[in-house]
Amino acid sequence: MTSWQEARAKLLAENATLREEYDRLGPRFETLSKLIDARERLHLSQSELARRMGLRANVISRLESAQHSPRLDTLIAYARALGLGLKLELVKQGNPANASRRGGPAAAAGRRPAGRDASTRRRVPAARDHARAAR
Repeated sequence: MTSWQEARAKLLAENATLREEYDRLGPRFETLSKLIDARERLHLSQSELARRMGLRANVISRLESAQHSPRLDTLIAYARALGLGLKLELVKQGNPANASRRGGPAAAAGRRPAGRDASTRRRVPAARDHARAAR
């Protein structure tokens, strides 16, 4: 009988589109897995975590099942509700030639990245803008 790991490896090797999507979603699932593991280590239910965050339990369920992309603020609130902090780490990718300055591999391939239309995007001030405003 084939194990799940063997079947997954075979599917990913045979299907480049599947492999690309799997790689694209990897960081999301890795992050959610770490959050869920931390919640479970503390023996907290989704309901208790939701209460601590001031949310309904179904919101935590949707977040943990990756049904949508959570905002950074939501991830920070989740970590804080566990008594933890959130650390974001940037790591070098294998082939930077495939990614443009903005938009990642989709933009490099001439496709629009998923998300808002360019005409409705709003500018988010950079950290240096906040520092200038504070002076």
